[in-house]
Amino acid sequence: MVAASDVRRWHRVQQRLWILEASGEIVKPTEPFHPGELKIQRLVGEEATAKMNGRGISPRVPGAARAFVGKQDLVILGTEDAGKQLWATLVTGTSGFAHVSDDLAHVHVDMHHPTGVLSVAPSLKDLHPSQPIAMLFIELTTRRRLRVNGSLTAVAASALEVHVAQAYAACPKYIQRRQIADQAAIETPIMATGTALTAPLISLFENADTLFIATAGVDGLLDVSHRGGRRGFAELRDGKIRIPDFAGNSMFNTLGNLALDDRAGLCIPDFERSCQWLLTGRAVVRFDVSDSPDKTGGTRRWIEFVPTAWALLPLNVPRTWNFIDSSPFNP
Repeated sequence: MVAASDVRRWHRVQQRLWILEASGEIVKPTEPFHPGELKIQRLVGEEATAKMNGRGISPRVPGAARAFVGKQDLVILGTEDAGKQLWATLVTGTSGFAHVSDDLAHVHVDMHHPTGVLSVAPSLKDLHPSQPIAMLFIELTTRRRLRVNGSLTAVAASALEVHVAQAYAACPKYIQRRQIADQAAIETPIMATGTALTAPLISLFENADTLFIATAGVDGLLDVSHRGGRRGFAELRDGKIRIPDFAGNSMFNTLGNLALDDRAGLCIPDFERSCQWLLTGRAVVRFDVSDSPDKTGGTRRWIEFVPTAWALLPLNVPRTWNFIDSSPFNP
């Protein structure tokens, strides 16, 4: 049975689409972008660049990207829980724990690992076939990344299978290079959940240079994207998290999703303590903010995120990273 809240949310999205189409602010969906993405591209005058970069979006994973995925030891998942809240989660493994064919992606990870992390994680415990999922494979040492969006076709205790709807490489901007540290004994925090922001979480934000954000599109797909910058690039003000939107590939997948669906999830890795903070909530995009343009790299755009719940989650495979260097693109 479809929940009443889901029906209301669908009607709100449809109403926004009808209003935007009637006003001429957006056109009917044109592949590979949905109306929210098209709206933002037009608003900032970057349609031509978006169209050019959008040619790289494919329903199949090219051969070179398959080899790349097969070497990775981590993936960030964008998922929706039973309450329709969005989450972004960092999942670790050993090289080869994930592989893809042209239209299927497999992640072999024990959901009932002795740590019990994934089986109880609020972001992953309710996964089921047919629901949308987003995956971001990212290699921190080389700044290479591949985004794969699709839907789950199978969920088992030790593996996830995903039908690929979109696959494309993303630019290396704003990624801080890191390499895996020697695996000595790691003392990680135990899992915790809450709603109010805590002192450790606030401190992490003040020093974070990397985070991931999950959003949902009206095309039925989820997306998970990397955001990075100098330490403290994301600001916490009056309970709201402000994330600068630096200049990127002009496709505006995240901003386009938020234009029509304000649900979002954040993942902030703690690279030194083998854990991560997950937050779910609502977000809005602010344009032409009055703050110094240096904070946004000149775009004057911020994502303003209001968290409603959080979880502190140890990594399923304990791991820490050593910092190598910052991205040369950081404002």
